[in-house]
Amino acid sequence: MDVWNQGPTVFQKSSNNVGDFKSLVEKFNASSNQDLLALFSMTAKAAQGEPKNRTQHFQDQFSIWIPPPMSTIKINWDAALSAAKNRTGIGLVARNHQGSIVSTKKLSLVGVLDPLLTEALGGLHAVVLAKERGWQSIIVEGDSQTVIHSLQKHTERWDSVGMILQDIRILLAEFDKCTVSFVRRSGNNVAHCLAKESLELVEDVVELHVSPVL
Repeated sequence: MDVWNQGPTVFQKSSNNVGDFKSLVEKFNASSNQDLLALFSMTAKAAQGEPKNRTQHFQDQFSIWIPPPMSTIKINWDAALSAAKNRTGIGLVARNHQGSIVSTKKLSLVGVLDPLLTEALGGLHAVVLAKERGWQSIIVEGDSQTVIHSLQKHTERWDSVGMILQDIRILLAEFDKCTVSFVRRSGNNVAHCLAKESLELVEDVVELHVSPVL
Protein backbone atom coordinates (compact mmCIF):
# COMPACT_ATOMS: atom_id res chain seq x y z
CA MET A 1 0.00 0.00 0.00
CA ASP A 2 1.40 3.37 -1.04
CA VAL A 3 0.75 5.71 1.90
CA TRP A 4 2.06 8.70 -0.06
CA ASN A 5 -1.14 8.69 -2.12
CA GLN A 6 -3.11 9.35 1.07
CA GLY A 7 -1.57 12.80 1.47
CA PRO A 8 -2.10 16.07 -0.38
CA THR A 9 -1.50 16.17 -4.10
CA VAL A 10 1.83 17.94 -3.57
CA PHE A 11 3.20 14.81 -1.81
CA GLN A 12 2.09 12.29 -4.40
CA LYS A 13 4.85 10.83 -6.51
CA SER A 14 3.27 11.85 -9.77
CA SER A 15 3.54 15.48 -8.65
CA ASN A 16 7.24 15.33 -7.80
CA ASN A 17 9.84 14.81 -10.51
CA VAL A 18 12.57 13.58 -8.16
CA GLY A 19 14.77 10.57 -8.57
CA ASP A 20 14.97 9.33 -4.99
CA PHE A 21 13.68 9.83 -1.46
CA LYS A 22 16.69 11.98 -0.47
CA SER A 23 15.83 14.47 -3.22
CA LEU A 24 12.21 14.52 -2.07
CA VAL A 25 13.28 15.34 1.50
CA GLU A 26 15.58 18.13 0.29
CA LYS A 27 12.76 19.58 -1.79
CA PHE A 28 10.44 19.91 1.21
CA ASN A 29 13.21 21.09 3.55
CA ALA A 30 13.64 24.02 1.17
CA SER A 31 9.98 24.91 1.68
CA SER A 32 9.03 27.56 4.22
CA ASN A 33 5.61 25.97 4.80
CA GLN A 34 5.91 24.45 8.29
CA ASP A 35 2.52 22.69 8.08
CA LEU A 36 3.67 20.88 4.93
CA LEU A 37 6.95 19.87 6.58
CA ALA A 38 5.13 18.47 9.61
CA LEU A 39 2.71 16.53 7.45
CA PHE A 40 5.57 15.23 5.28
CA SER A 41 7.26 13.91 8.43
CA MET A 42 4.09 12.13 9.55
CA THR A 43 3.58 10.55 6.14
CA ALA A 44 7.18 9.33 6.11
CA LYS A 45 6.67 7.72 9.52
CA ALA A 46 3.56 5.97 8.24
CA ALA A 47 5.51 4.70 5.23
CA GLN A 48 8.18 3.26 7.53
CA GLY A 49 5.47 1.47 9.48
CA GLU A 50 4.01 -0.40 6.51
CA PRO A 51 3.56 -4.14 7.11
CA LYS A 52 6.48 -6.33 6.06
CA ASN A 53 4.58 -9.60 6.06
CA ARG A 54 3.48 -10.36 2.51
CA THR A 55 0.19 -11.99 3.60
CA GLN A 56 -0.74 -9.03 5.79
CA HIS A 57 0.23 -6.66 3.00
CA PHE A 58 -2.06 -8.52 0.61
CA GLN A 59 -4.94 -8.39 3.08
CA ASP A 60 -4.54 -4.67 3.66
CA GLN A 61 -3.78 -3.52 0.13
CA PHE A 62 -7.39 -2.54 -0.56
CA SER A 63 -7.58 -0.36 2.56
CA ILE A 64 -6.40 2.88 1.04
CA TRP A 65 -7.69 6.35 1.70
CA ILE A 66 -10.19 7.37 -0.99
CA PRO A 67 -10.91 11.07 -1.64
CA PRO A 68 -14.48 12.29 -1.10
CA PRO A 69 -16.67 13.60 -3.92
CA MET A 70 -16.33 17.22 -4.98
CA SER A 71 -17.79 19.73 -2.48
CA THR A 72 -17.53 17.14 0.31
CA ILE A 73 -15.02 17.03 3.15
CA LYS A 74 -13.83 13.73 4.60
CA ILE A 75 -12.75 13.75 8.23
CA ASN A 76 -10.72 10.78 9.44
CA TRP A 77 -10.12 10.14 13.10
CA ASP A 78 -8.14 7.75 15.25
CA ALA A 79 -7.35 7.32 18.93
CA ALA A 80 -4.24 6.21 20.80
CA LEU A 81 -3.57 5.20 24.40
CA SER A 82 -0.39 5.20 26.48
CA ALA A 83 -0.40 3.56 29.89
CA ALA A 84 3.23 4.62 30.41
CA LYS A 85 2.39 8.29 29.86
CA ASN A 86 -1.10 7.96 31.38
CA ARG A 87 -2.52 9.78 28.39
CA THR A 88 -5.21 9.42 25.75
CA GLY A 89 -4.75 11.00 22.33
CA ILE A 90 -7.11 11.71 19.44
CA GLY A 91 -6.06 12.72 15.93
CA LEU A 92 -8.26 14.25 13.23
CA VAL A 93 -7.50 15.08 9.60
CA ALA A 94 -9.93 16.68 7.15
CA ARG A 95 -9.32 16.53 3.41
CA ASN A 96 -11.12 17.66 0.28
CA HIS A 97 -11.80 15.90 -3.03
CA GLN A 98 -8.24 16.59 -4.20
CA GLY A 99 -6.75 14.94 -1.14
CA SER A 100 -5.54 18.29 0.16
CA ILE A 101 -5.62 18.72 3.92
CA VAL A 102 -7.87 21.54 5.07
CA SER A 103 -7.62 20.94 8.83
CA THR A 104 -5.84 18.77 11.37
CA LYS A 105 -6.53 18.52 15.07
CA LYS A 106 -4.76 16.82 17.98
CA LEU A 107 -6.33 16.34 21.40
CA SER A 108 -4.46 15.11 24.45
CA LEU A 109 -6.17 14.05 27.67
CA VAL A 110 -4.81 12.92 31.02
CA GLY A 111 -5.74 9.35 31.87
CA VAL A 112 -6.15 6.14 29.91
CA LEU A 113 -9.76 5.70 28.84
CA ASP A 114 -11.48 2.56 27.64
CA PRO A 115 -10.40 2.00 23.99
CA LEU A 116 -13.97 1.87 22.65
CA LEU A 117 -14.94 4.99 24.58
CA THR A 118 -11.89 6.76 23.18
CA GLU A 119 -12.82 5.80 19.60
CA ALA A 120 -16.35 7.06 20.17
CA LEU A 121 -14.97 10.36 21.50
CA GLY A 122 -12.81 10.62 18.40
CA GLY A 123 -15.89 10.27 16.21
CA LEU A 124 -17.66 12.96 18.21
CA HIS A 125 -14.73 15.35 17.84
CA ALA A 126 -14.65 14.67 14.09
CA VAL A 127 -18.27 15.77 13.75
CA VAL A 128 -17.72 18.76 16.04
CA LEU A 129 -14.78 19.86 13.87
CA ALA A 130 -17.07 19.78 10.82
CA LYS A 131 -19.63 21.90 12.65
CA GLU A 132 -16.96 24.38 13.75
CA ARG A 133 -15.70 24.74 10.19
CA GLY A 134 -19.20 25.14 8.75
CA TRP A 135 -19.00 22.19 6.35
CA GLN A 136 -22.40 20.87 5.27
CA SER A 137 -21.47 17.82 3.17
CA ILE A 138 -19.18 15.46 5.06
CA ILE A 139 -17.89 11.92 5.38
CA VAL A 140 -16.63 10.87 8.81
CA GLU A 141 -14.36 7.84 8.67
CA GLY A 142 -12.65 5.75 11.32
CA ASP A 143 -11.11 2.33 11.85
CA SER A 144 -13.27 1.16 14.76
CA GLN A 145 -15.78 -1.30 13.32
CA THR A 146 -17.86 -1.27 16.51
CA VAL A 147 -18.30 2.51 16.48
CA ILE A 148 -18.91 2.75 12.74
CA HIS A 149 -21.40 -0.11 12.61
CA SER A 150 -23.26 1.22 15.66
CA LEU A 151 -23.65 4.59 13.94
CA GLN A 152 -24.64 3.07 10.61
CA LYS A 153 -27.21 0.67 12.09
CA HIS A 154 -28.40 2.96 14.92
CA THR A 155 -27.54 0.27 17.45
CA GLU A 156 -28.67 1.25 20.94
CA ARG A 157 -26.19 1.04 23.82
CA TRP A 158 -27.07 1.84 27.41
CA ASP A 159 -23.61 2.91 28.54
CA SER A 160 -21.23 5.86 28.23
CA VAL A 161 -20.27 4.80 24.70
CA GLY A 162 -23.94 4.73 23.73
CA MET A 163 -24.44 8.26 25.07
CA ILE A 164 -21.59 9.58 22.92
CA LEU A 165 -22.89 7.73 19.86
CA GLN A 166 -26.29 9.31 20.40
CA ASP A 167 -24.67 12.75 20.56
CA ILE A 168 -22.96 12.00 17.24
CA ARG A 169 -26.28 10.99 15.63
CA ILE A 170 -27.93 14.19 16.80
CA LEU A 171 -25.14 16.31 15.32
CA LEU A 172 -25.07 14.36 12.04
CA ALA A 173 -28.75 15.09 11.52
CA GLU A 174 -27.90 18.80 11.28
CA PHE A 175 -25.79 18.41 8.11
CA ASP A 176 -27.16 18.67 4.60
CA LYS A 177 -25.37 15.45 3.67
CA CYS A 178 -23.37 13.08 5.83
CA THR A 179 -21.95 9.58 5.59
CA VAL A 180 -20.22 7.39 8.17
CA SER A 181 -17.69 4.94 6.75
CA PHE A 182 -15.19 2.36 7.96
CA VAL A 183 -11.58 2.07 6.79
CA ARG A 184 -8.84 -0.29 7.94
CA ARG A 185 -5.88 1.09 9.84
CA SER A 186 -3.76 0.97 6.66
CA GLY A 187 -6.11 3.53 5.11
CA ASN A 188 -6.16 5.71 8.21
CA ASN A 189 -2.45 6.38 8.64
CA VAL A 190 -2.44 10.17 8.86
CA ALA A 191 -5.08 10.26 11.61
CA HIS A 192 -3.23 7.45 13.38
CA CYS A 193 0.05 9.40 13.31
CA LEU A 194 -1.69 12.51 14.65
CA ALA A 195 -3.21 10.48 17.50
CA LYS A 196 0.22 9.03 18.36
CA GLU A 197 1.83 12.47 18.26
CA SER A 198 -0.83 13.86 20.59
CA LEU A 199 0.42 11.49 23.29
CA GLU A 200 3.66 13.51 23.37
CA LEU A 201 1.85 16.67 24.43
CA VAL A 202 2.51 17.31 28.11
CA GLU A 203 -0.75 19.00 29.07
CA ASP A 204 -4.45 18.69 28.35
CA VAL A 205 -4.44 20.58 25.09
CA VAL A 206 -6.13 20.87 21.72
CA GLU A 207 -4.05 21.78 18.65
CA LEU A 208 -5.98 22.88 15.58
CA HIS A 209 -4.29 23.68 12.26
CA VAL A 210 -6.22 25.13 9.34
CA SER A 211 -4.40 24.87 6.03
CA PRO A 212 -5.05 26.65 2.73
CA VAL A 213 -6.24 24.47 -0.12
CA LEU A 214 -3.18 23.26 -2.04
